[in-house]
This record gives sequence, C-alpha cells and structure tokens, in this order.
Amino acid sequence: MGLWSWWRERNDDGGLPGGRGIPAPPRADRDVPELVELEVGYDRFTAGAVVARLEAEEIPVRLLTMDDHGLLAGRVALHPHRILVRADDQERVRRIVAQAS
Repeated sequence: MGLWSWWRERNDDGGLPGGRGIPAPPRADRDVPELVELEVGYDRFTAGAVVARLEAEEIPVRLLTMDDHGLLAGRVALHPHRILVRADDQERVRRIVAQAS
C-alpha cells in the first residue's frame, strides 16, 4: 500500500473522486421550490422596476437579462427579459408584471 492509497482511504468522504469535497445530500432531503420563468418585456428599465417591486413584496426573484447587460445589440435584443420566481408566487407575480406593463 502506497502513501497515496493510504491517504485516500483515510480521507475519502464520499465526495468527489479522491476524497475531495463534501457530497451533496440526496434530492429528497433538500427543500427545493419549483421555479417558473416569466417574460417581463424588452425594456431593461421596466424589467429592473418589476424586480424591485417583487423584492419589496418579499418575493424571491432572479432577473435573466437577454441583452448582455445592455452591451450587446442585435439579434439577442429581440428576446424579452425574463425572471425566475417560485411556482407558488406565479399568480401574484403575473399581476405585478401586468401592472408594470
């Protein structure tokens, strides 16, 4: 038995090969909410305002900009900005997005 195999046996925690890292818990043990993706329009300012309103309502939200932070013009700008929200909050979010439009 070489030094490397001795070290691996003592430090193998079930993570990555070679004993590096901590294994992720099984999926059933994690409480992961289902996420939905909603369009918020092509205007970057309106998308930011919608996100600010949702955060003020304490709704977790993530903005997915489709124009590379305003730096990329062209075909990518033809895609609307989107937000990720929990499926449970979907109806409230749709009302807020409709008010902002």
